[in-house]
Amino acid sequence: MITYNNNYYYKYSDIPFFEKTLYYELIYKFVRRLSIEYPDFINWFNNLFTDSKELKLDREIIICESNYKIVGLAILKSSDYEKKICTLRVAEDYRNQGIATALLKVAFKELQCA
Repeated sequence: MITYNNNYYYKYSDIPFFEKTLYYELIYKFVRRLSIEYPDFINWFNNLFTDSKELKLDREIIICESNYKIVGLAILKSSDYEKKICTLRVAEDYRNQGIATALLKVAFKELQCA
């Protein structure tokens, strides 16, 4: 976990197993509106996970939490052929506070691009 400007940044894969179902639901609620902008987004999102809510091997989600609330996240893909940020989202009330910049820094480090 990393702290920056009183926000906490951590990887979904570091969340204890017994909390993953809860965090899966919280993340889903945070990103579900993207289905308005991106056709079939929810199906794509669900395919990031195994049935037990573990991330598939080439995926990671960086979560930003403030006051026990998800306020930003980055969904990453890291395979032998492709390293990228698939989704970067910050809650509207938390924009212009450096959260996206911090998410990018953590994501680049995770993807070994910086």
